[in-house]
Amino acid sequence: MGIYGKRIIALLAVIIVVITGITGCAIYDYSESLIKSQSIYITVVISMLLTALVVIAILSINIDKKRRVIVRQSQDLQLSLDSMTGILNKSDIMIYVADAVTSKMLFINDKMNQHFGLDESALGKPCYEVFKRGAAMCQNCPRHQLNKEPDKVVIWEDYDGAINRYYRKINHYADWPGNIKVNIQYCVDITDIKKIQTELEFQKNTLQTMINSMPDFVFGKNLNSEYTLLNHSAAKYLNVDVDNVIGKNDVDGIKFSAEVSKLMVLQDKRIFDGEPKLVDEHWIPAYDGTERYFETTKAPIIQEGAIIGLVGTSRDITEKMQMEKKLEAALEEVTNAKIIV
Repeated sequence: MGIYGKRIIALLAVIIVVITGITGCAIYDYSESLIKSQSIYITVVISMLLTALVVIAILSINIDKKRRVIVRQSQDLQLSLDSMTGILNKSDIMIYVADAVTSKMLFINDKMNQHFGLDESALGKPCYEVFKRGAAMCQNCPRHQLNKEPDKVVIWEDYDGAINRYYRKINHYADWPGNIKVNIQYCVDITDIKKIQTELEFQKNTLQTMINSMPDFVFGKNLNSEYTLLNHSAAKYLNVDVDNVIGKNDVDGIKFSAEVSKLMVLQDKRIFDGEPKLVDEHWIPAYDGTERYFETTKAPIIQEGAIIGLVGTSRDITEKMQMEKKLEAALEEVTNAKIIV
């Protein structure tokens, strides 16, 4: 028998004892007829009292059960919250949880608190007030998208001008303990990455400008002899669009004949097979059908000890070749004249 059954039996026993005592006193003090009348009255009153007490006991039991259920649910909820916040606090990523409707902060992990210099006073305030010092939801807030597509995961970048930092953020809706729909944000400071990207972009643009300003042809190819680079001088001579050449070979991109393309592929293969440098002189046809004489130099591109492609330059030496031929012809004439003399 449970504790609640024992309580009821004890209560009934007390009531019976009280009834017996009162009835005995009535028999002792009054006449038999009066005793009967009073006994009936007392029995009715005590029955009503007994019924009331039983009802009270049952209600007390139910209330106690509900209280115990509420306490257990509260403990389970707290345990869930503690487990979840414990996991989030161990993360090296900045994380916060806000109410999806009111934007009020429900949780901020240690990493984010340290980064932004926050404390517990931030909890309960809207996220736009905590991070943007604003009075309303930000225009670029991902909640605008999430409200339309609740199952969507939004990946975006944000710049905080107040502290001059860049962030990459991921937001999505989720269920938080207590059946609360929340907006969870994962945030990474990418300021240093942005600086490196800016520097690399500057270096790339500088190098591209230098390459495109050179009168010589500059080109690059991958291991399939497909173009990865072509400067403006080469594109102008060949009358091609650089964007249409990148990723294509000599036939598809440059529109060279199969014969010329075969020669160039064979030269490329020598570089890919490990030849450190190749210098060759040959005619290169222009788009208008004319040809000029070029000296082409090719060298491998090596990354982590492996050849991943080649880079080459082609210099127009038509006038130089013609001048050399004239000199050879003149020397031959002088030599012939001396022999005659």
